[in-house]
Amino acid sequence: PKPSTAYVAKQRHSHNLSQNVEPLSAWEPPPALQGQWARGAYGMKFYTTGMINYVVSWLLFIPLMPLFALLFLFCALLRPVPKSCSGPISYGVAVGWQYLAYVCVTFRCLRHTYFSLLLMRAKQLADFLFTTSLTLSYFPYSEAVGSMDYFYFNGLYVGSYDYVRSLILDAKRERSLSLGSVALSLPRSFSPLTPVFFSTGSPYHSAWRTVFFREFTRRADVQAMLADDAAGLAAVAAPYIREWLAVGDFHTREHVSACIFRLLARILFGIETVPQSLLAAAQAFGSSMGAFTAVAPAWAHSLLCGKLQASYGEPARYGLSSYLLEHCNAAKPAALKGRPFDWAAMAAECLRSGALADDEGHRPGSGGHADAPLDPAHVRSYVQSVVDGLLFAGLIGTSTLVDTSALPRLRGVYKPEGGRPETLLSAAEHLALYRQRPRPWLLEAVRLQPPVMSSSKVTPAGGTRCPFRGAERILPEGTFVVANLYHASTDPAAWGNDAHDFKPGRPADKYLNWNGPFGGDAPRQCPGEHLSLEMGKALVDAWVEAKAPPLEA
Repeated sequence: PKPSTAYVAKQRHSHNLSQNVEPLSAWEPPPALQGQWARGAYGMKFYTTGMINYVVSWLLFIPLMPLFALLFLFCALLRPVPKSCSGPISYGVAVGWQYLAYVCVTFRCLRHTYFSLLLMRAKQLADFLFTTSLTLSYFPYSEAVGSMDYFYFNGLYVGSYDYVRSLILDAKRERSLSLGSVALSLPRSFSPLTPVFFSTGSPYHSAWRTVFFREFTRRADVQAMLADDAAGLAAVAAPYIREWLAVGDFHTREHVSACIFRLLARILFGIETVPQSLLAAAQAFGSSMGAFTAVAPAWAHSLLCGKLQASYGEPARYGLSSYLLEHCNAAKPAALKGRPFDWAAMAAECLRSGALADDEGHRPGSGGHADAPLDPAHVRSYVQSVVDGLLFAGLIGTSTLVDTSALPRLRGVYKPEGGRPETLLSAAEHLALYRQRPRPWLLEAVRLQPPVMSSSKVTPAGGTRCPFRGAERILPEGTFVVANLYHASTDPAAWGNDAHDFKPGRPADKYLNWNGPFGGDAPRQCPGEHLSLEMGKALVDAWVEAKAPPLEA
């Protein structure tokens, strides 16, 4: 069902953290043109900048735009894009821009100004316009600058496996509402409760994971489905997968995401039949444009974000939240169409963990004591956090595993994204390897084509030592650092000289694609990694059985 305008308005209002923001005590910004890091009530950090900062920054930047345009056009004409990066002048521009970005991050008068944000984005946005692909941030761009560690948009992307692993295992890394850059302001169209933004190890983050494990992915019936080679999951998934395979272009994202969404709804929420309008909204969210929209608030203008979210994000996010509150709610037994959840009790357990309570037990914004009835807005926000995690990671991540990492190899149409020098196997060779060891095969496919390309942190007080251009440098507090899983997954120092070869059977705990060593218990380990892998395997198994060529005698 399409959510009402009033419900959407309430959701947006409940996500506004402006009343729960306090400045960081250790942060002392210089007065000139300076933005401000602030901490939200859920342990997150986000960046705001005033109107004077915004206007003056554009006035300084606009005169430089013609010079940038001529420079980028000249570099692009040296050789056909994307090979233009290999031209000597293009290489000089790319490397020069890296040092400019470094100055923008470290020089006190520029750091965290909107002007520095515009300078750092300029070349990357030009690259995006010339190539129409964000993959330039991975292999071609690293090749252009001659390093796996480079600034892209507003963050330092680090590709060293050892550094990436240490960042992922950091139990206290702070998080930001910015995914790939510093946001101009807090986009109201993007929920601050999305679990990806909780600061690692914060009370709310820990409580949220505890509740999510117990109520969803580690629930007894879900674990039973995953036992005995996931036979139970295969049985539950069978009718949905048969319908998926019956579609002519079943391998496209539209139909893969629809099947994955129906499986998630059935397994986690007990919803047997998903309403068609909600399924269509989920397909839009899982589409290429929807996936882009999910991260757009990280670097697109907030006005654009709102329009994109209204078309691709909000129908699924608010639609599923409305459905769960109405039809999977223990407080409304007459309307049940799925498993009954006590959403109020689950929200209260998270909120009363200490994350939002002061020493006397008062919750900011609730207007009452910790034992008082929970504000309905907090319950809605908690349900939204579950939905956002499900759509962002469960739907998009698992769909990408199937239609981008796995099926193209088995169908013989796979091409390494961004032109990375991967050693390619034939479809017949992949089929033989998959039939022998399906799970190791899937892990290897995900390593070489990660559904999730990165994880991140905001550097704490005192700064952090990070690799850049062959040396370790101290980046000041508030710098956005990204663990680049795309590069870490093929770092020869960790994977050997055959890092670009497809070889199932590598040690499982070396794979970091679910935000931690596979099968481990990292602080931000994906709570649904095994469910995601088994759902992907169920779809690929069915395709191999129904569509793949038979084994030769």
